[in-house]
Amino acid sequence: QLEFRKAMESAEQGEQILSRNVTTVWKLRIISYGKKEKDSVTLVTLSIWRPSSDLYSLLTEGKRYRIYHLATSQSKSKSEKVNIQLTATKKTQYQQLQASDEILCQIYQPREPLNFNKLLSPDFQPPCSEVDLVGFVISVVKKIGLAPLVYLSDECHNLLAIKFWIDLNEDIIKPHTLIAASNLQWRPEAKSRIPTLFAGDFSRFSASPKEGHFQEIFHKMKNTIEVKLLCALPRILVQ
Repeated sequence: QLEFRKAMESAEQGEQILSRNVTTVWKLRIISYGKKEKDSVTLVTLSIWRPSSDLYSLLTEGKRYRIYHLATSQSKSKSEKVNIQLTATKKTQYQQLQASDEILCQIYQPREPLNFNKLLSPDFQPPCSEVDLVGFVISVVKKIGLAPLVYLSDECHNLLAIKFWIDLNEDIIKPHTLIAASNLQWRPEAKSRIPTLFAGDFSRFSASPKEGHFQEIFHKMKNTIEVKLLCALPRILVQ
């Protein structure tokens, strides 16, 4: 028993040490630069370990770069059409270049919050098969052996569901809470009575988003909810 206890204590100490060694990795989706009708457009994932604050400032969506000295490996993601992934090394260098507006409008679409009704359109095809949205959490459904489901509503009472393939952060995602979500996966084959999106490794959630494209609709929905709550309060007449 003494040896068993020592082994358990050693394992617990090892887990504590491992839990402190957290390394930041920044994953970016990059696309080949060129006209769609002439050049093949390739989309791959670039992983940058321990990115500096300067790098966060340099690499922004919708900009064109030339990147040197990247490592390549086979992609493990089933959703990637190209079977390679890129990883930055200590020798990697980044050079920002001018981008043609004509080409940029063909290969890049700025982020915007999803209109829930678009999910019902047969022509809907979001960039990278991902969407961002703002919604009010109606309910959280957790069943043993099944992926958690979160039901959201927009200001017009349109509903959608999010199925979680990652851990569900219930400190943020809880009933009667307004949230913003980024990089939710859209799958054309996912047919159900209520439109369903999927939360994966790239998905992010916040109850106080800082991204610019969320601000207008988030504050609009927040004000709408506050007004409805005030209208629902019992009226007290004082004579």
